[in-house]
Amino acid sequence: MLTAISNNIFELLKLSIPSIFAIILFLLSSKRVSAETRKSKFQERINKLYVPFYQFCITHHLGNKEFNSLNGTLQKEIMDFLLENVYLMSTSCQATFITCYNSYSDYGINSPYSNYDEFAIQLNLDFSDFMATMQTDYMHICKKLKLPKPQNLFLPYL
Repeated sequence: MLTAISNNIFELLKLSIPSIFAIILFLLSSKRVSAETRKSKFQERINKLYVPFYQFCITHHLGNKEFNSLNGTLQKEIMDFLLENVYLMSTSCQATFITCYNSYSDYGINSPYSNYDEFAIQLNLDFSDFMATMQTDYMHICKKLKLPKPQNLFLPYL
């Protein structure tokens, strides 16, 4: 009787082992695919948002300028690029960008009025917050992708 039970258990294990290995392989490959997808998303954010914006800031010497001191065309170019790529920003970066964009809109609408300076100051503060968040996010993504840490381009903002 004991031998029959042992044989049944042995047969059950023999039949179960391929299924167990299949499940383990599925879980491992699923985890690998998930990690590759996450890495791909980070790489897309780097390639489409952070690197082009970083390069733009370098070529236009934005690291040491207040936003309201830039000419209107350059301001619009920056805001259009960021608005087009807002979907690639982290949640915190999106939040500071929305605040900055609202200040930018208020600044443009109210430029002929007497409280123009208040709007300019608020725009500069909001842009500074946004730039600090962008720099932090960029550094975080570079670390995740094991890329070199980018130079802190936005020192006045941090």
